[in-house]
Amino acid sequence: MEQFASKESILEESIVAEKGFEEVLVRAQEDHVQITVKADKLSAQEANSIMQMAADEFSGAQVDVKYIPQK
Repeated sequence: MEQFASKESILEESIVAEKGFEEVLVRAQEDHVQITVKADKLSAQEANSIMQMAADEFSGAQVDVKYIPQK
């Protein structure tokens, strides 16, 4: 569990730094990673890039990316 928390934090920080999103939330379970970003929009290219970053950190896990519009 602690290993997941560490990877979640690393991935959140990496996405914020590399992609410039204001807020990122990563939640991982054994074989599934859910990533939520706060953004006005999320292109397919950005989502794919985030999915690749997650796959690198959590090899073999199913990755879902969604966004929540900024207010």
